Amino acid sequence: MDVHQELRPVIGARWSQVRGAQGDRLAARHRDGGLTRVFVAPDLASFRVVARGLLARGEPPARVHFEETRGRQGMWPEAARWEAWGRAASGVPRDFVGLAQKVVCHREPARWALLYRVLWRLTHGEPSLLEWHDDADVRRLRWLEQAVRRDTQALMAALRFRRVWRDGREHHVAWYRPEHLIVRDVAPFLVRRFPHFSWSLFTPDTWAHWDRERLTFEEGGALPEWARARVELAASHSPPRADVERASLLLVGASPVDIAEPPFAGSAGALLEVVLGRAGLTRSSRRVVRPCGDGCRSRHGVFPPTARGKGAPAVMGWRAWWRRSARG
Repeated sequence: MDVHQELRPVIGARWSQVRGAQGDRLAARHRDGGLTRVFVAPDLASFRVVARGLLARGEPPARVHFEETRGRQGMWPEAARWEAWGRAASGVPRDFVGLAQKVVCHREPARWALLYRVLWRLTHGEPSLLEWHDDADVRRLRWLEQAVRRDTQALMAALRFRRVWRDGREHHVAWYRPEHLIVRDVAPFLVRRFPHFSWSLFTPDTWAHWDRERLTFEEGGALPEWARARVELAASHSPPRADVERASLLLVGASPVDIAEPPFAGSAGALLEVVLGRAGLTRSSRRVVRPCGDGCRSRHGVFPPTARGKGAPAVMGWRAWWRRSARG
């Protein structure tokens, strides 16, 4: 058995079942320099098990070190049937459970420590913490939640199922590469949206399958042979400008000197890196295109400075070039 499969139950689900000297010895085995190491799978049920055990033992956040185990989702099926956090620790608002459900889908490694720190504060004298919008932990928690929600909306907007034949039966497949671990969270919604045909959603991390009766999950990996051709076709025909009008952030760059120069190069690129870094973003996760391609300056000239920005004709001209660049 994998070592993580043995450690997680001791620290999470089994703490309430291990008593006395035996429990103290088991807990001590997983302490490093005064820190308690806990292993958590990337799902809400796993964090619930671990958080209940930590709260029951009175472990403050400063003495807890979280380590994520991949490929162990659903290891303790009974965890999903446990009572809500309100029975384990009084005063936990329902809003926190909703936030946690989204935040656990984020790829941020520090999300587990953040969730437990907020949970600890909620149950140790700060029951209205989530109403403090200027609190650093609350701001970070809501930022992670919004990132997951945007990723989910992008998936729903871009998802296209393709029909295949599997074992003589009609099936539908789709491929998508989300930024975060959202498949298990979004799959029940897909079942409600597409209940009348069987489908499979493939992502690098997780596969979801619906056979019109049951929703199941598998770990991601190489595509099965029966689905590869249609998924590759769907990926090659996916619209590169899908949902551009609803993008949360649009970066448009044009060189004022040399139109052959890439957008946001040189000093402009260095400044962009600084600004994105301060906002907690990375340039690699953003799409930066030239709005007008070659001929931009000759056709529309340089925008004259005005008190209220650019005139409508110039804006409309640039918009047309942006759409052409996005499609290309």
